[in-house]
Amino acid sequence: MVLASALYFKGKWETMFVEPDTRPRPFYVNGRNQPPVNVTAMATSGCFPYIDVKDWDAKIVGLPYQQGLSTMYLVVPNNSDRQKLRTWTEQIGIGLLNKMIDRMQVK
Repeated sequence: MVLASALYFKGKWETMFVEPDTRPRPFYVNGRNQPPVNVTAMATSGCFPYIDVKDWDAKIVGLPYQQGLSTMYLVVPNNSDRQKLRTWTEQIGIGLLNKMIDRMQVK
């Protein structure tokens, strides 16, 4: 038996990504102790919901969609590897994540 789940979301960013700023950038698959791989990545600038969570050694940034209906929240570790991320995701629950989102400020 195979169980599958999918979610399709079609939304437009409130702050669009600029095509010329989409280019290869280094991505560290397993921490900065190993060489990065180049991946095509988008970039933009602006004021976004943001918080630096010292206890998590990470930052959270929100990328709002148009009309204020939804926001994608990205948790960005400052320095991590696969094992640290696995441990982190097991320890952080949705309730704690929601508390951090409530404390975010636009910067």
